[in-house]
Amino acid sequence: MSLAQNQKKSRPAAFRRHRKYVICAETGKKQPIEFCRKTEADVTTTWIADKYGNETIMCLTQDLDADLAWDCVKDEKGRVCPKKIIEILMKNGDAALASLISDMPRSAGGKGLAIVIPITPLPILEATKRNQDAAKFIQSALYRIFAAYGFGADKGALSGLKRFYTSPYNPKKRLYEKRVVDPISGDSIRLEEHLWRQKGRGDSRSVLSDLAAIVKGHPSTKIDVTRIYNDDRCERKVAKLFEALLDIGYDNNYTLQLTRKEFFELTDCSKNTWYALLTEKKPHWLSLELISQTEGVRFSLIPEHIAHMQRRLSTLKTAPKTKLKTTRKSLLLIEPEAVKDGEHNHWTWSQAVVLKAHGTQEFEALDAIRSVRRRVGRGLLSRNLNTNLAAIVRCIYSKPATRRSQRDLPAYFKKCCHLNLRSETGADRLRALAPPSSSVSSGQSFGERDKQEGLAVARLQRS
Repeated sequence: MSLAQNQKKSRPAAFRRHRKYVICAETGKKQPIEFCRKTEADVTTTWIADKYGNETIMCLTQDLDADLAWDCVKDEKGRVCPKKIIEILMKNGDAALASLISDMPRSAGGKGLAIVIPITPLPILEATKRNQDAAKFIQSALYRIFAAYGFGADKGALSGLKRFYTSPYNPKKRLYEKRVVDPISGDSIRLEEHLWRQKGRGDSRSVLSDLAAIVKGHPSTKIDVTRIYNDDRCERKVAKLFEALLDIGYDNNYTLQLTRKEFFELTDCSKNTWYALLTEKKPHWLSLELISQTEGVRFSLIPEHIAHMQRRLSTLKTAPKTKLKTTRKSLLLIEPEAVKDGEHNHWTWSQAVVLKAHGTQEFEALDAIRSVRRRVGRGLLSRNLNTNLAAIVRCIYSKPATRRSQRDLPAYFKKCCHLNLRSETGADRLRALAPPSSSVSSGQSFGERDKQEGLAVARLQRS
């Protein structure tokens, strides 16, 4: 028996769930039914399972919707074209990503596609939890990359690793297939089968690591590709630049050269927006070329993004302008008996803020809140007053110190005699013990008072 035959028999008995869509006689709509012949199935799974219930992820998939796709990736009949997808990836420097795509079968609707990227078999176990999280992150990053290129990526890719997708085993639906030659048997096999055999031989390739290196730092994973500019405060202003480039027209290559002063006059943007636009927040539809400090920057539109961004521009023109307001959370300083359901978190947060402002330590504030929480209605049943209490107090005390509180300490805390209050006992005790020359006037700032108190403590320690 040859080594190749041994490799085939070493694969455990595992199966995928295959489904076929049939028309229901009662409703007249398509319904999926379980189907065993994979060559005729409409959809299949990204995982396999053995008879013991052990499951293994075999591939990552992305569904491409023709209604969401841009015209640059469609053919004459309005269907997503796999050949154009590969061309766009190769043209934009993503040849490594294109080389990992094994199949692109046609969807059941007849216009969309499914992109299949096989990975090194990933068992769904507790020991592989970190690898599963990495695979989920990569899948969401691939969604953003394909959406940026206008492939019409569906958000269903964000639902998890175990998914149904268009079956690549049906020859009638298979539009693109990548096969490799097995180095031992010499057979031409699918990329997924090749990775499985490599894992059996112990020389498996880490496809997840390759994908992580591709998506890490990819421009499309850092921006919102559905907007002209990823900032609510100045998206309408940057849209003026997009509209100006659009008016230049195709004859001038949608190119406009502007100095910094001309850019400010055109868009009414700030200096911060100018520098962000040239560096880390450059929109995906914009190409930049710095000429010089005096001549300015040459702005150009990327043609394949024009149709998509025009829809966003029309939305901005019709949508009403919303004024961004910065709201400050108010303190809820009421008696514990008056706290209602739904206010436990706000009340706990307010107590921690006030106690910190009065100079107490974190453990003192935690004990003080615990001493009065029994008076809160249903307080013993609230997670914010029990299991989450320490986390809320720790969150408040981990932030930088604020100025001293101008509010009086609530009456229900004044009975906690163990509190070392800075405004009542700590600072007053230091002023009482300090020499008369170190006394300060009430008109001094907090920094001057702290300095005088520090000098007083130093004198006391020397004495």
